[in-house]
Amino acid sequence: MMTEPLFSKSPRDPDYVPEIIGRCERCGEELSLDWELWRDDDDNLFCCQDCAIQYHGIEEVDDI
Repeated sequence: MMTEPLFSKSPRDPDYVPEIIGRCERCGEELSLDWELWRDDDDNLFCCQDCAIQYHGIEEVDDI
């Protein structure tokens, strides 16, 4: 007996649904291997570079 997958695996299919692998550690946005992801040295995943930077409290300084 054959069963159909729960979602399409090809991004070309109109009914394609990406597989969600987790959420951004900072903002909670859903993450998929189909999208660009950011990872830190502790294996935390982020949806964008800005979230990774903000999560770690990195700030630009003008003078030291």
